[in-house]
Amino acid sequence: MDIKNNNNNNNKKREKPKSVSNKTTNLINKVNQKGSFYIPRLYNEKIIKKWETINNKKWYSLSPNSRAKANEEMAKIAKQN
Repeated sequence: MDIKNNNNNNNKKREKPKSVSNKTTNLINKVNQKGSFYIPRLYNEKIIKKWETINNKKWYSLSPNSRAKANEEMAKIAKQN
C-alpha cells in the first residue's frame, strides 16, 4: 500500500453537508419514488418530544411517509429554538 495515496485521500476537500431541509426533502422524494422504507430520526430527543406534544403522536409509531413529514415539521421547530 502506497503511503502517498493515503495522504492524497486525506487532503481532499469534503463537501459541505446539506441543510436539514434539503435532507428531509430528499427523503420525502425517495419515499414518493420507491415507496416505503426506513426513515431515520434527524433530531435530538428534545425536538422529537416537543413535536410529539404538539401533534399528540409518537415518533416510533409513525409510518415512513409520516416520519418524513414529521422531520419536515421538526425542522421548523428546530429553527425556532
